Amino acid sequence: MMSAPELCPVPCGRCGAAMEAAGTMLRCAYCGASEPLPRDLAARLELLRKRVDQLRAEKLALDQLDPRVCGMAENQVWLRGTLKAALGPLSIITVVLLLNVYAGDRRAATLGPMFGYAIQLLSIVGGMVIAFLWLLRYYRRVLRPQILARVPPAPGLPARCRVCGGSLNAGDGIVECQWCRFTNFVGDDLARRRDELLAREVEEYRERQAGAKVVIGHHHHRVRNAILVGHIIGMALGFALGRLV
Repeated sequence: MMSAPELCPVPCGRCGAAMEAAGTMLRCAYCGASEPLPRDLAARLELLRKRVDQLRAEKLALDQLDPRVCGMAENQVWLRGTLKAALGPLSIITVVLLLNVYAGDRRAATLGPMFGYAIQLLSIVGGMVIAFLWLLRYYRRVLRPQILARVPPAPGLPARCRVCGGSLNAGDGIVECQWCRFTNFVGDDLARRRDELLAREVEEYRERQAGAKVVIGHHHHRVRNAILVGHIIGMALGFALGRLV
């Protein structure tokens, strides 16, 4: 098998890294996986095609993960699902407790385990709810500002993508840019914090312009020095050649 610059290497089926050919075996230097190298050229091409399709599917899954995770936080699907899942067992325990009390069976041997089950279930659900609320607070304070779309250029126009600046399709919540496919959050923050976000965007452009001026200044400085050094070297060589002639 040829090297990577000459032919596309076979991606590892475990980690996706480029595998190296060692005799009749393919070995991955990253995860240590190994497999036999197909002898037939058609079999090699088929193996390469399958691995590329596998990488393409994994990339698509990763691209879809961002909107799913953000959607879970925005729509609170996980929290509602957890509460619904706990409602069934908790209702059964409550009904059993009420039936025992109504029947006059107030013995500790009967009611104690049921109260224990109820407390355990409530503690588990309560811990999950508290963890979700803490993550939701972190998401809204840290992560959501990172995916917040740019404000519309004028009232009534759609919001703009935070990456490419293209117009987003109408809608609130998690919106995918039709141009660069990046995830954006469109919500009331854009209208409520319009002036603040516009000022921040202008400041961002100014910082980028200042950075570009620094780079251009360094470039001009190096070009000027290179021209000066070139003139000095050229004059020195010309003087030396003139003396020799």
